[in-house]
Amino acid sequence: SIVRKEGLPMLWRGVVPTSTRAALVAAAELGVYDFTKTRLLRTGLFSDSPAVYLVSSLLATLSAIAVSFPVDVAKTRMINQSIGGEPVRYRSMAHCLASTYQERGFLRMYQGSLPSLTRQ
Repeated sequence: SIVRKEGLPMLWRGVVPTSTRAALVAAAELGVYDFTKTRLLRTGLFSDSPAVYLVSSLLATLSAIAVSFPVDVAKTRMINQSIGGEPVRYRSMAHCLASTYQERGFLRMYQGSLPSLTRQ
């Protein structure tokens, strides 16, 4: 069992990355949705209709994906880093994100995003 092999705290090793991701997704979705809907209605070109809600929702979802994907990559790396007996490489989410960016570049933060988008 995990508790015997790695200790009780390892049951919660994904809590911080998962909570961070959830907060970023909620902030991006709510903020972008409200901003987009308000701006579209203020133009006078749109009425309060399903089209406004659809466009606002689409942009909110895309922004949430853009914000959360780097965190998903870091979360997966951090959760899997001790599997296989290798030493722990990343000290924190920030360290994981910075290391990934420095070693592999910005686009590596979005590795796997296309398959994820097709599942949405």
